[in-house]
Amino acid sequence: MDAGATGLPTATARVVHVLVSEARSFKIAEAGRSLGALVQDRQPAIVIDPDIQAASIPIRVKVNGAEGAPKTQWNVEVASHRVLTPGIVFAVIANAVKSTASDATDVIFRAKSKIGIEGHGIVSLEEQGFSPMGAASAAVFSQLRMFGLMEAAFANPFEISRVTSIDLELDLELSRDVFQIADASVAYDEVDPGEEVTIYVKLRRVDQPDTIRAVEVRVPEAAAGQTIRVAVLPGNKVAVEQPRARSLGDLIERANRRYAATSIVVALQMPTRGLRFEGHVVDSLPASALNSLQFVSSTEDSRPFVTQSRTDISMPQVVVGGTNLALRVREVPRGQLLGE
Repeated sequence: MDAGATGLPTATARVVHVLVSEARSFKIAEAGRSLGALVQDRQPAIVIDPDIQAASIPIRVKVNGAEGAPKTQWNVEVASHRVLTPGIVFAVIANAVKSTASDATDVIFRAKSKIGIEGHGIVSLEEQGFSPMGAASAAVFSQLRMFGLMEAAFANPFEISRVTSIDLELDLELSRDVFQIADASVAYDEVDPGEEVTIYVKLRRVDQPDTIRAVEVRVPEAAAGQTIRVAVLPGNKVAVEQPRARSLGDLIERANRRYAATSIVVALQMPTRGLRFEGHVVDSLPASALNSLQFVSSTEDSRPFVTQSRTDISMPQVVVGGTNLALRVREVPRGQLLGE
């Protein structure tokens, strides 16, 4: 690999089979006797130190709900390397899940993961989601926050740390019993500033009639004469504004600052802007304060973001889909125009 200084585990290998192919010929081998750690990987040669025990990460993957699977729990140890480990872990989990539940069908999953991070103990995460292509699809793994935590542990700019253990338990339910956000509407597309507006969200479920959920939102006074956008999304699709991190601990806390996949979030785009600072976020800033604070804090992370007023509704099942609508806000409330 010509990877330079490394600390990868090294062992002798026994070739089990040679796959002969004009397209891609390769050997299938298994590890034999341990040789220690690969400390130098250079173009001219490699250096192995037999007195060093290479660091490794124990991984446990448990899959529940796969009826008839010959094996549902996998225990593996992988090399600890800031560049290689995330990819290896992804491959291990993907292969374990595919070997246990390979059906490409609708599945609702609940994931409980525990990530050991050096100096920060065990970080626990719980999340839910839906995949129309089975548990072994990329749609499932892309929703797991554990990979973001691994990146934070290995690549954060604040301290030297690493992942020490990984435990993932997946509960699978072969079902399409989810709430799909099919549409959203309002009684009038032109509203008054400061008015309470009802957003009617149409929800669709398989083999059941559509239902309507009414969500009350307040139109900001400052939006007079403007058109504002309303987004209706599943909770796990909403990007929550995060403060600028001051430590690895802050990066770890970010993993839990999000809405659940079993919630509907109605986000009303506000006419004001906000800024991110170390340790906190300031939103709904007036233009004068925004200009002053930007001058004081002029880094890339302090670019203004659009403030949103969010209302979330808890649901009994995973929510998918999403929609948008626009509201025109009158310059002057209709009551004043009519002289009321």
